[in-house]
Amino acid sequence: MLLALGSVVLFMGGCAPPVAETAGAPLCDSLIPAAASIRTVQYPRATRPPATQFASVSRLQSAPSRARSADDFVNSIGTNLHLSYFRTAYGTGWATIIKPKLLALGVRHVRDAGSVVDDDRWMEQVYGRMKELADQGIRFNLIVGPPRGSQDYSTLSHFGRLLQYALPVVESFEGLNEHDLSRRPDWVSEVRSCQQALYTAVKADPRTASLPVYGPSIGHPTNAAQVGDISQWMDFGSIHPYPGGMPPLANLTDHENKLQPVVGSRPLVATETGYHTATAWTGEHPAVSEQAMARYVPRLFLEYFDAGISRTYLYELIDEGTSNVDREQKFGLLRADGTEKPAYGALRNLIAVLRDPGAGFTPGELDYTLSGDTTGVETTLLQKRDGRFYLVLWQEAASYDLVRKLEAQVPVKQVTLQLTRAARVRLFLPLTSPNPTRDSQGVTTLQLSVPDSPLIVEISP
Repeated sequence: MLLALGSVVLFMGGCAPPVAETAGAPLCDSLIPAAASIRTVQYPRATRPPATQFASVSRLQSAPSRARSADDFVNSIGTNLHLSYFRTAYGTGWATIIKPKLLALGVRHVRDAGSVVDDDRWMEQVYGRMKELADQGIRFNLIVGPPRGSQDYSTLSHFGRLLQYALPVVESFEGLNEHDLSRRPDWVSEVRSCQQALYTAVKADPRTASLPVYGPSIGHPTNAAQVGDISQWMDFGSIHPYPGGMPPLANLTDHENKLQPVVGSRPLVATETGYHTATAWTGEHPAVSEQAMARYVPRLFLEYFDAGISRTYLYELIDEGTSNVDREQKFGLLRADGTEKPAYGALRNLIAVLRDPGAGFTPGELDYTLSGDTTGVETTLLQKRDGRFYLVLWQEAASYDLVRKLEAQVPVKQVTLQLTRAARVRLFLPLTSPNPTRDSQGVTTLQLSVPDSPLIVEISP
């Protein structure tokens, strides 16, 4: 996770010691006291609250149902990066792993720190890499704090320099990241002051005035009430509802409720959430297996989309390291060597099946019914511009036994899909492939075996 500390952003779990490729430039987005030895600088590790007890929520739709745009769903998907972590794969594998794997994944939105340093070569390298992605259609949400080394959270005197490099890549700005976990005595006033300064700076500059500003994230949601209402200084509220190894909805409502005093009625974005696979980790926020992560991650994006979360940024693209006892090193969709965890393939396939870029349109309705063993079966109905509907079904079940640390054996649910008009139907299981597993013409009734990962029914009227 990321922790705002001073002007820039610190990864809770320890980024590598800052070593510049050019003199004076930091390796990662951490604030390094000038007088301190780099090798001895230590920061407090955050303790996340335990996850709340998961309760199944049923939202099974009945016919006729209004669809939502398939590409709106794809457009809600994002991930976190750390492009200035030069000693991790983000740096060492930029050209061979990070850029090609990110482009192949199909996401269009990423989140990173909007760091500003005095070294032009550092700025050109980090923001140059961002621009390489932006040129391929991937845009950045940038976290912004006060100037590096400054204790004044009410002035963003470096904003102009940030825009000098970030303007070609940025699509949104975000306030301080989990600053409540910084243990700074004045963190509340700093969060409030910085958010006001950021919103004012963004909206005052005609080059950025139309861009959305996300509110600050709160690492421990019970701390949100101390901040109070700062909704006038944001366009979207920011939440970090990590499920804690449980099904995706485990902590979402709790975070929404506890952040309400801060964000008011603003719509929400989840700028961090996800699962780690450090299965030897023994602390709070337990691990899941790589296979369970692959079942949970696509469901997480669908669940959050259904819940009205405007955009969700998974934490994160690639593992920070290889330790299986440190959770902070194992949140990636990719392993540290660039090989794909099953979750990467599952998400890539989900995006590939549902992507539909183009002009906006008004989705229509599909007349259908579901019967059989529908208890615990969730659905989302999407439509593409060419008229094809995509009915996505999955079980909202635990895919991993956190107590025994074993895969949960979830039997498929037998469900019958009944259409009022015959249609061509294709089935997809993104967990394993982007290709259809069945292609049938003239279908009005179809027997479905619904697993605990998304099953996509493409319906061509």
